[in-house]
Amino acid sequence: MADNQYPIHERLPFASLLTMAAGSLDAYSYLAHGQVFAGLQTGNLILFGIHLGRLEFLNAFHYVLSILAFFIGTIIVRILQYRFADMPTPVHRQRWILIYAILFLLIGWGASYVAPSIVVIMFLSMAAAAELQEFRKLKGVSFTPLMMTGNLRKLAEASFDSIL
Repeated sequence: MADNQYPIHERLPFASLLTMAAGSLDAYSYLAHGQVFAGLQTGNLILFGIHLGRLEFLNAFHYVLSILAFFIGTIIVRILQYRFADMPTPVHRQRWILIYAILFLLIGWGASYVAPSIVVIMFLSMAAAAELQEFRKLKGVSFTPLMMTGNLRKLAEASFDSIL
């Protein structure tokens, strides 16, 4: 099937932009906000374990907040997916979810001037969760723009689905 026969959100240029945005977001959050990843929750779990093993509880707590924010962000997007399920095409829903993600990125950016880094990370993690939850296909095949975080997303999604 030719690339232009797939919806725009399943084409390589869009997927490439998502992947670059996710990588940039993680690099920024790690380097500028206390070595905590916004999207790469597997990395946060590993670093949480390291700090916990060293009995550095305060440092470990920062990773838990990012993981929790990502979890909550996934649930919020899942709610939006259910809310907008009856829209004519997925593109309509995806526009709303992109607006949500951009809003959280802007809040995180604004907060970086006045709030502690962990608050910024929480907003950025919620934006990263939106990307991972909504955009999961490339040319009809499973695609993950954030590496190794799918299990946390699946856990949040399954948790939400189990209460319906």
